[in-house]
Amino acid sequence: LLLLMSLQSRVSEDEFELVRLLQSQVFGPSILQQSVVVWTHADALDEGQLLEDYLRDSGERLQDLLKEVEGGSVAIDNRMALQHGETSEQVLGLVERAARVSRPTSLMKVKEPRQYGRKSARRQRQIEAGLLRARGSAGPEP
Repeated sequence: LLLLMSLQSRVSEDEFELVRLLQSQVFGPSILQQSVVVWTHADALDEGQLLEDYLRDSGERLQDLLKEVEGGSVAIDNRMALQHGETSEQVLGLVERAARVSRPTSLMKVKEPRQYGRKSARRQRQIEAGLLRARGSAGPEP
């Protein structure tokens, strides 16, 4: 999973909520072990400043999220995405890092609460269709 974030804006509550929903309803709690955070607008960093140094001053919540992401963080300079028609080293590095942490995963099934078990659901459908009588009801009519 590639989590795309911008260095030009703050990480908002929406991004944290999205990660929580992806964990709880789509991929499962271990998805961050197979993720890489991609930071766009690396040109916003000061000359010679490392991404790690820039992120070190971020909030505790973002630090906790980044610790869970096994693939780490990668900064992409949008202006250098393509160099002379060739794929840049930063994009190749991103693909290499993503390949290193990726594993086959399946989507979580959303479990809907069932009122009946498998057999009792079948019995309930038969009762509703008039094929059976509910338990405890009077015997067959003459």
